[in-house]
Amino acid sequence: MIINIKATGLELTPALDSFVREKLANIGKKLGEHNESTQAQVDIGMDSHHHKAGQIFRAEMNLFYRGKQLRVEEENEDMYTAIDIAKDKMVQEVIRYEKKQNSLFKRGGRAIKNIFRGWKR
Repeated sequence: MIINIKATGLELTPALDSFVREKLANIGKKLGEHNESTQAQVDIGMDSHHHKAGQIFRAEMNLFYRGKQLRVEEENEDMYTAIDIAKDKMVQEVIRYEKKQNSLFKRGGRAIKNIFRGWKR
């Protein structure tokens, strides 16, 4: 998987970089054989500096997978929590996309089978 990490409004430390790469490695396990051609773009940072109480961090992930772009975005008071929740949402998006592709494949196979059954009779 090709991973591009961009930090907006804060410095990208080696610890933060390794944390993001570790989380994306978990997504890579779900991708299976399409892992090499997949590209992930991660944007982490502070959304703005004008909040009344505390800082709000943002984690945005774009995954280009099998010709489709999957995107999730999460905001939280803790940067690591925002990344972790965004990773969980991305795993759900990948699973949802895979189920949709499998059901479309099965539906097409079912239609072809019914066509052949109609020709036999």
